[in-house]
Amino acid sequence: NTDSRFFDGLQELEMENRIRPLLRRYADLDFFIDYDQSTVNFVREVQNGEHSETIEYIKVSRCEENIFVWCFFLAVAQLAVDGQEAYAWVKHLYIDDPISSLDDNNAIAVASHLAGLLKSADGRIRTVLSTHHHLFFNVMCNELRKPARYLLSKEADQFLLTDTGNTPRFHHIAVLKQLHEVAESGKIYTY
Repeated sequence: NTDSRFFDGLQELEMENRIRPLLRRYADLDFFIDYDQSTVNFVREVQNGEHSETIEYIKVSRCEENIFVWCFFLAVAQLAVDGQEAYAWVKHLYIDDPISSLDDNNAIAVASHLAGLLKSADGRIRTVLSTHHHLFFNVMCNELRKPARYLLSKEADQFLLTDTGNTPRFHHIAVLKQLHEVAESGKIYTY
C-alpha cells in the first residue's frame, strides 16, 4: 500500500542501505526495491565453477521472505527509535511472533537483535511482543531482564492472563496441563 505512512520517505532514507546489513546477518541473498512498481526483487550470487554468477528475480523460501520482512521492519523501527522525522509519529510497536518459519538459531539471533533495539529505545516507544515460541520468549526475557511477562491461557469458558514473574521459562506448563486434561477427558477443542 504505497499510500501508507509506513512507507513515507523510503527512497530518500535509502532503505536498501539500512535493510541490507540486517539481512546479511541472516541470509545469503540480496535485493533491490523497484519504487516505480512497488515491488521487492531478490538476487543471489551463485558460484559456477571458478566464476560467480548473479541471478536476479529469484523465488526465495518462506523463511527468507520472513527474514526480509523482519529486516525491513527492524530498519523502520530503528528509524522510529532514533527519532527520524519521517517516523516521529510512531509511539508504539506491536510485534506478533516475528520468528515463524525460522530455525532456532535464527530465532535466537532475531530475539537478541530485537532486545538490543528495544533497549536503545529507552522507553520512548512502548512495545508489546507476543509469541508462542518458548525459546524466543526466554531469550527476550533474559535479554530485557525487566519486561512484564504474561501467560494467556483458557480455563473453563474464560481466558486468564497470568503474570509469570521471574519464571517465564515455565510458561509451557499450562499447555502441558491442558494436553493432560485432553488426554484424560478425550475432549479436544480448536483453541
